[in-house]
Amino acid sequence: MIRPDWVTNESNWKKHCRRVVARGNDLLAGKLSVIACAQEMVKLVFWLRAESDADFMVFIAIKDASDAVPKEEDRKNWSGAKDERQFEITTIEQQWRKPALAAAEALIAKYEEAESKEDDSLKDDE
Repeated sequence: MIRPDWVTNESNWKKHCRRVVARGNDLLAGKLSVIACAQEMVKLVFWLRAESDADFMVFIAIKDASDAVPKEEDRKNWSGAKDERQFEITTIEQQWRKPALAAAEALIAKYEEAESKEDDSLKDDE
């Protein structure tokens, strides 16, 4: 991916590209749940102006499906229908796991490429 024309702060753009790659790798490595990864990826959609990217749309759909579910750090304070909520979380995680992994792999490929293409173009200028 070549740096889009709308980018005015290249270092911020690269930082967000690296975050996409990092969060995708975290999901693939099992360091982040599907829901937690979606919550992070959706933040990056805004910064990268990627609302129409099909791979980011997967994470938007996951976040929408899990909006009623408390974040992982808030689950420690649960009371009441804990088992029912956990079942809901498990169902979302299982339902979206394969599409999330595929989308993460695609986004990693796109945004790793963004960093390396920028580096390659800088070499041409030398």
